Amino acid sequence: MAILQVYGSTGAIQQSSTTRWAYGQGEISETVYKGVYAAVKTLYDSYKAVAGSNPTYDQLNIVYERGKGILSVSTVDDGTPQYELIANELSQPVSQHNYFKGTLTDAQIGAVIAAVQTQSPEVFTGKQLELQNMLLSGVTEYMVSSYVLRETKQVSKRSSVSASFANVNLKDTPPATTTVNSLIGTLPTGEWLKKAPQVRLIGTKRWTIQTEWWWYEKLSAILYGGTGTP
Repeated sequence: MAILQVYGSTGAIQQSSTTRWAYGQGEISETVYKGVYAAVKTLYDSYKAVAGSNPTYDQLNIVYERGKGILSVSTVDDGTPQYELIANELSQPVSQHNYFKGTLTDAQIGAVIAAVQTQSPEVFTGKQLELQNMLLSGVTEYMVSSYVLRETKQVSKRSSVSASFANVNLKDTPPATTTVNSLIGTLPTGEWLKKAPQVRLIGTKRWTIQTEWWWYEKLSAILYGGTGTP
């Protein structure tokens, strides 16, 4: 049986090169080689040896077809960061509601709380009386909606992008989202607490790096480096 000839050669010959881009996933390049299976298998093994020790290539695929080999070599670049704005529900002490906090001093609020805790109600008036009655009736907390900004990056193992641990658990400036996601637009005014990044495997040599920023009106200057007191 004669050896299969491809374009006058028994080697592996590049047949095509395709590049495509998708938002979030990045640019994906695929090069296809065809030729006598033995030659294509040798090329496959050489690519595999490189990919095994140094993540240069994201995926290899070889097909045997009647003595002919078809090899596809794929690489994937980093995608565009994507942003989501998510609701977060927080439980706050009722004494910190603006209805009381905006009028009463910390000492006045503390006096009401102490009277309720010691079960020795005092004769209060105005908002102190309202706070005392609320606490005595069992209403000690209220729910408030907050914001969570989530950034997701899809990267390959070859990526130079890495998770950022700067300012984790501290007041931080979140990324600008107005030009990336017009649905979010300008972020609400306030202070943002940066949370630890999460790096997850989502496929063959494909990863996501997710980072969240949690919104507060003010963060404690002592605990988080914000402008709140204490």
